Amino acid sequence: MIELQCGYAQIDLEKFTHKPVRSYTVWLENQSNTRISDEFVFDVDETYYEFERIFFYRNSFGVFDSIRTTGKRESNLEYDRETATLSDDVVEDPYNAPVSAIRILETQVFSASTGWVTLTALDLLRDFFLSKEIYEISSKGTFKCIITTKKTKSMLKDGEYNYSVDFEYSRAYSDNAYSN
Repeated sequence: MIELQCGYAQIDLEKFTHKPVRSYTVWLENQSNTRISDEFVFDVDETYYEFERIFFYRNSFGVFDSIRTTGKRESNLEYDRETATLSDDVVEDPYNAPVSAIRILETQVFSASTGWVTLTALDLLRDFFLSKEIYEISSKGTFKCIITTKKTKSMLKDGEYNYSVDFEYSRAYSDNAYSN
């Protein structure tokens, strides 16, 4: 199994044409120009999405795939605090209390929405939610994430034909307190 990056920028389509590219097809050939793979058609979407998020994930075939969400996201911080009670013969006062914080961890947690998706895209989202390896790509870098949703909201409702999925995820690491 091989993995090839076939994105618009990775294969530098702009140098081959001076016209806007609306879609392109990719396949593999051997040395005698015989096609040895399926054809994959990529449609270029130049629409601006205000709340766009890009996720890469390892799909059920073991290769990386991507999902773009366009719904709104809410960002929050969760804290895990450990305290200790120090027994000391020193007199207690406001500056010398027996309980102290000894470890504080901060985790970034998010509530997100896919935005409007097709019924076919809902099946792809199932693979995304089952993935053990997910990364969010942003202008600040690549961050490993963990889907924390136990059940999806708004997957399918009778009589509704606009589909979207609300889900929750967190960064796969915690930040420590900045001072001791």
